[in-house]
Amino acid sequence: MKLRFLVGLLLLGLPGFGHAFPFWLNSPSRNNPNDPESPFFGIPTPHKTVNGTPASSPTASFTDTRTESVTDTTTQTPAYSATPTMGASPTTNESFSPTSTMTPSASPTRTGTPTSTSTPTPTFTFTPTSTPTRSFTSTSTSTSTFTYSSTFTATFTPTPTNTYTPTTVPTSSVGATLPYTEYEAENASYTGTLIGPSTTMWVNGGSLATEMAAESSGREAVELTSEGQYVKFTTTKQCNSIVVRYIIPDAPGGGGITATLTCAVSGTVNFSQELNMSSVYSWDYGNIDASTNYNKNPSGGTPFHLYDETHALFGQEVPAGSTITLEKEAGDTAGYYVIDFIDLEDVAAPLTQPANSVSVLSAGATGNGTTDDTSAIQTCIDGAGGKIVWFPQGDYKLSSELNIGAVTLAGAGMWYTTLHQTNGGNTAVLELGLNNDSVTVENMLLQDEVTNRVDSDNSNGLDNMGGTNSVVRNVWIEHTKCGWWCGNGGSTTNNLLVTGCRIRDTYADGINLCNGSSNSTVTQCSLRNNGDDSLAVYSPNSTGENSGDTFSYNTIQCTWRADGMAFYGGSGNNMLNNLVTDTLDQSGILIAQEFGSNNFAGTCDIDNNTLLRTGGDFGGTDYGAIELWADQGALDGAFNFQNGVVTSATYSGLVFQGAGANGATVNGLSIGNSGVDGIEVYSGTSGSALLSNTVVSGSTGLANNSGGAFTINRGSGDVGW
Repeated sequence: MKLRFLVGLLLLGLPGFGHAFPFWLNSPSRNNPNDPESPFFGIPTPHKTVNGTPASSPTASFTDTRTESVTDTTTQTPAYSATPTMGASPTTNESFSPTSTMTPSASPTRTGTPTSTSTPTPTFTFTPTSTPTRSFTSTSTSTSTFTYSSTFTATFTPTPTNTYTPTTVPTSSVGATLPYTEYEAENASYTGTLIGPSTTMWVNGGSLATEMAAESSGREAVELTSEGQYVKFTTTKQCNSIVVRYIIPDAPGGGGITATLTCAVSGTVNFSQELNMSSVYSWDYGNIDASTNYNKNPSGGTPFHLYDETHALFGQEVPAGSTITLEKEAGDTAGYYVIDFIDLEDVAAPLTQPANSVSVLSAGATGNGTTDDTSAIQTCIDGAGGKIVWFPQGDYKLSSELNIGAVTLAGAGMWYTTLHQTNGGNTAVLELGLNNDSVTVENMLLQDEVTNRVDSDNSNGLDNMGGTNSVVRNVWIEHTKCGWWCGNGGSTTNNLLVTGCRIRDTYADGINLCNGSSNSTVTQCSLRNNGDDSLAVYSPNSTGENSGDTFSYNTIQCTWRADGMAFYGGSGNNMLNNLVTDTLDQSGILIAQEFGSNNFAGTCDIDNNTLLRTGGDFGGTDYGAIELWADQGALDGAFNFQNGVVTSATYSGLVFQGAGANGATVNGLSIGNSGVDGIEVYSGTSGSALLSNTVVSGSTGLANNSGGAFTINRGSGDVGW
């Protein structure tokens, strides 16, 4: 029997419980959507058109020297000067035309290369430092030949632009359509040390190195330990921003350190900048099963939850074909840097203030990152009078949660507007107080300072119920307990839409729709490095039933505790076209009668999901990539699995467990290269399932350990088991 939480029913109603953990890929063509080993397999690449963008105005100087021989035949006595005129780009040869009848014997040439951090195309006129003058007298037809040289220096300042028009991107076949390209460190050029591959957590007999690998995307990463070691990436698309997933050491006594890592860009543009890194929000010790109040002291046991991320804007465009190097230099003081991958994105310019809005600046907010803007923002929200509350570009420091009713909060973009909760502890960023009303939150980053999981705290990005017809769009959430535990407080959640969001580096769930949340959709989101189920529907029997909720077209990576996606009770909830990769210790998809949940009812459609390197060992129990678990009662209802892909499961691909693990109809599931069995039925399991067109390869096909108590009915097209 599995123990997924310390106390089953006693935890009901406590915010932020559950489970989850994420990771990624080792294909050399990780970002190739045509490579079936890529997590982006089947995902069309987003396209943008970007118009020439030096983000700053560089000045370039060069010297142009030309020598020209001219033969001139004349029958008069002229005295004249020849003045060169030019109007070409400094990257091309330029014509030279004297103001007389001359036939140059060779085209003028120019040597020297401007040094610039952009590729401008200015138009200008050069005036040589001296004007070549030729005078002579002739009383009869004669031929004269002369040679001259002109040297000059030109300085120019281009006018920068920083706008782009994204083209329409079709919906991908699986996972979110993401606006960035991901580059794995192990597939780049590097002089550090390759870590992995391994799926062995330190607590299960591994080491620090195997723990690092098991928590990594693709179960591999690159470690830099010495000055001068680097990881070098070549860009395939234009970009102006970077996200780095990394590990740096904890402090000797716990609590984390801060450090920098040098990021150098070379090619058409050349610059470097320091990336800020921290281990304050990572490194826990001892019992990962505890789920709350983790030990933060290194003496507390083996470590886990090692990774964090940093992100930065470059301030200028980096063309495709450039080189981006992460290098440990003299000023980069962490003992080591483990690089998992980078994301490179071409971020649009900040949004402008919409019509019918009121700016928080008008109420006294500053957005300067140091002044406490809580009171001014709350005043603006309370007095909005139906207008949009507008947050211009800035970092808005908060010392307590913002109380949100029926209002729209709009920022300049998730890269530009930050609501930064600095209080930590039992403090959300946005506390929703809705009674069948709707709220819209869009285009901003919600950031907290959570350094441990405390289930009694409400330190979430968004907290409480979502009302009716609410929308959360293009919101980045990080360093919170949960992204959104959508169920605390009163009221209900119905017809909620969460789309285009990034929920990363949390201590618990990404999004948990619970306590009767219904008819709601989470779609086109990126969830990464979550410390419990990245996406969950939890329908406790003490509240109304969750029904009609859908997770679709989401990309889930490196859940560091519990499952990629999970359903606990409820009726007619769906998982469609999602991509889940590299869970650390539990399933990619879990269907469980657990935590005192309502019985399942109706039909759950679980269609066209791809699971890559999922499953794991939690509390001594092996979890399958897909698991149906009748823990606290039989699985009622129906679970239709259609056209899914399970690749490289840590243990088994499809697992049935518990008395009454009923209701599964599987059609078109492909299970390849599982660590144990393609299909496994645990001892003590009873019930039945129907499997058709289910193909197992690269492992043992079927291990039915139920002693005949669980029946697998075969349809047509089954292969390999």
